[in-house]
Amino acid sequence: MRKLRLISCLMVGVLCCSLLAPAASAASTFTDDLNLYRTNNKTTSDTARGLAAFVTTELLFARSLKGTTPQYRFLVRTYLAALDQVNSATRRIVRDQHASDCLLADVLALAAEKHVEAAWILLKRSTAGQERFLTTITRTRLLVARCNVLHAQLTGMGG
Repeated sequence: MRKLRLISCLMVGVLCCSLLAPAASAASTFTDDLNLYRTNNKTTSDTARGLAAFVTTELLFARSLKGTTPQYRFLVRTYLAALDQVNSATRRIVRDQHASDCLLADVLALAAEKHVEAAWILLKRSTAGQERFLTTITRTRLLVARCNVLHAQLTGMGG
């Protein structure tokens, strides 16, 4: 009888430990995911500020192009179209960055209130959105490179 009781206690102990193990590993995974999200959020925040400064500078340059000679008008129109695309994408990036900052604050607030599961669910959804956000930033950087090439051509031609 004692052996049966001892075996039963051991089985219950093993069962409880196996049930607690996923919670412990989930906490470390949540921490890893949170650190990755914070790192990406810092990168996207810096990029959003950099793109906003780029657009401001290029808009000032674009104003100086109003009195260009007729031979450069096509190049100016191409440059202005590319700059408009960069400006539109930058506004989306700045808006999305604000949303990303708010989501991070919500995740941290939930985690502080010991609602780690809810925080992790929100973090997972945010991470999926952040991947799309990083893709948008990559595409915008390609547009910025195009603007830089056109800017250099206009500057080289006296535009």
